Amino acid sequence: MPVTRPIALARSLSCVTLVTSALVMHAASTNAQNVAVVPPTQNALPGARNGAGVDSVALETVDVSTLDRRGVIRVDGRIVGEGDFRGRLPVGSHVIAIARPGYDPFERTIMLRAGAPFMELVSLTPSLVVRSPGGSGEAMRGVYGGFLLNASFEPGGLNSQICSFQGVTHCSVSSPVGGGLFGTFGYMMDPIGLDVLFGVQADAASVTATAEGQTATAVIPRIGGLLAGRARLAWQSSAARLTVAAGVGAALRSIGLVAAGLDTATYFAPALTLEAAAHVRVARTTAISLGLLFWGENAGHGEQLQVKPLTSSVVVTRSTQAFFLPFVGMVIGP
Repeated sequence: MPVTRPIALARSLSCVTLVTSALVMHAASTNAQNVAVVPPTQNALPGARNGAGVDSVALETVDVSTLDRRGVIRVDGRIVGEGDFRGRLPVGSHVIAIARPGYDPFERTIMLRAGAPFMELVSLTPSLVVRSPGGSGEAMRGVYGGFLLNASFEPGGLNSQICSFQGVTHCSVSSPVGGGLFGTFGYMMDPIGLDVLFGVQADAASVTATAEGQTATAVIPRIGGLLAGRARLAWQSSAARLTVAAGVGAALRSIGLVAAGLDTATYFAPALTLEAAAHVRVARTTAISLGLLFWGENAGHGEQLQVKPLTSSVVVTRSTQAFFLPFVGMVIGP
């Protein structure tokens, strides 16, 4: 065999060896570069270290977001994003929390494992907020009470028969005017409440009549008490409240006739009340009230009293009695 053939074969084997070595070194270099990409990105939490001479901590991908990409996202108490977070965390247990004003907080503990990326799309639940019809955001619920100081007018008068008494040639009766004091106590369930109205009201009217050549002047004083159950409807803002109330109850009224002497009569009657008021809030649960209270009752066929110096009795009040009571007061609560 010629000497040149072994030499050529040896050269070929050397070339193959060199190429193989180059390929192996290239592959090793490539793997080393890939491993170098693993260290935490700016979204990764502290604790994952990787590098020459440093022990490596296994990482895995975490992808968390909300439906509308809003809400502060925290991982293990640290803020990591607004509405969306994607990063690599050390395997193990982590607490993911999302907070957003007006929504219930979201919190979940996850166990992150190598080779198992975690992904979740979170739908936050709006918080349940109880608002009053006035839109103040404060619920009107609880016990309330107050008082009303009022004037009293009865434009329709007493419906008296004094001026129609036989023999009267001249007569005039003034409209009753007076005042009263009332209290309320109840419970509000926003916007409807139930309460009790109680109080007293007094008024007086004057009568001047001429009969048989004689002129008589008399005063008709009255005092009445009222007890009624009512339903109340309320609207509230941060500065004021508006309320309306209506109810039924009973009235007890005593009537007098002061002329040459004093005669009195008393009657008991069902009563109707209506109220409308505006309340200026001076504190969260305290308000000054301005309003109008209506009190209606029925005196029936009338109460008769002696008109002196006449010798016969006369009906001094009868039928429907309608009192209009403008008031100022204070309400406390709810």
